[in-house]
Amino acid sequence: MKNTFPSLSVILVYLIFLLAPGLSCQVDNVSQNSKVDAIFEKYNSNSGPGCAVSVIHNGQVVFTKGYGLANLEYDIGITPSTVFDIASVSKQFTGFAISTLLQEGKIALDDDIRKYLTEVPDFGKKITKYISNNEKELP
Repeated sequence: MKNTFPSLSVILVYLIFLLAPGLSCQVDNVSQNSKVDAIFEKYNSNSGPGCAVSVIHNGQVVFTKGYGLANLEYDIGITPSTVFDIASVSKQFTGFAISTLLQEGKIALDDDIRKYLTEVPDFGKKITKYISNNEKELP
């Protein structure tokens, strides 16, 4: 059985700025890297799940590092290039993003999906999230 702990990584990467609001990110700054290391020290273990961290400042990646294990069964460590299977965790973020775009009027439920995903083939019918009472869903 494959043991991974992807949700912790997703949450910690997002929350790094909440945990260290005074962290000033500068390229190649050993002091700042040490501060990030200190925040994630408890996840840097060869016996438990960890996380991957990247800090982006002004559009530039200024810090990236892996802590702990990606796979407990096979003792596979996390690196900055580790790929995580986020599975069902992404559904909440996708739903929230779509809800926000709807509220801001940037998308509509009756928009054709091909307006945003041009690679979706034309099946001869408009594909939307909204289905009226007299319209049937595509199989």
